[in-house]
Amino acid sequence: MRRGGKDTDRLGVALLLGALIGFVIGGVIGFSSTSLDAPVVWPFAGAAIGVLATGVVAAVVARFTRSAVERPDPVSEALDPDRFRQRSRQGWVDGIDLASDPPPRPPQREPVLDTRPRPRQRRRPSARR
Repeated sequence: MRRGGKDTDRLGVALLLGALIGFVIGGVIGFSSTSLDAPVVWPFAGAAIGVLATGVVAAVVARFTRSAVERPDPVSEALDPDRFRQRSRQGWVDGIDLASDPPPRPPQREPVLDTRPRPRQRRRPSARR
């Protein structure tokens, strides 16, 4: 059962926090350095290191918190005919016969190709004076 009604991406939030913490630490290191490029390079390097460290921690936590019950193979689950039939009928409207013939289409109008030259129209005098 899910806790709360919000659908949050916990891994995304963890990686964002890791990047922010790494950025702040890299900024502190960069601004305390005497090198000219350190204030620019160290915050982004710290963010990358923070994302990497948070990703490793999240992978380790996910590995050890898996449930003992194995989930079924998604391919075999998708190919289960009873489950497929049950899911295909969700939201089905009763009383519609898809096997019946559709109503006939109205006849299409054939385009008429007129090869006669069109008479030229006279130009109307303009209203400007």
